[in-house]
Amino acid sequence: MAWEVRGHRQVYYRSRRQGDRVVKVYVGHGPLAERAAKLDAEVRARREADRQEARRMEATLEPLDVLRAEAEDGLRLLTLATFFAGGLHQHKGQWRQRRRRWNVDLAQ
Repeated sequence: MAWEVRGHRQVYYRSRRQGDRVVKVYVGHGPLAERAAKLDAEVRARREADRQEARRMEATLEPLDVLRAEAEDGLRLLTLATFFAGGLHQHKGQWRQRRRRWNVDLAQ
């Protein structure tokens, strides 16, 4: 979105994407173009305010993400310990029960 001098007057263009290219679209000159430029500036300011708010909220939630990750690690460790204590082992990503081996003394 830019004002450009064409000939003897200032005209306002908007930019938009069309596929991989950026295309300028003529809006006009005079009061109509000034109003369009003002509206575009308000939209840009609102988007920037929304981005800043999202960054602020993300920064606020970051300590909670750390706590969640620590809790997940603890739960994962507790789950593994429970499975191993229950006689299970992991085979190709699946938990399976260990086969019982008979302790038979063949020397008797």
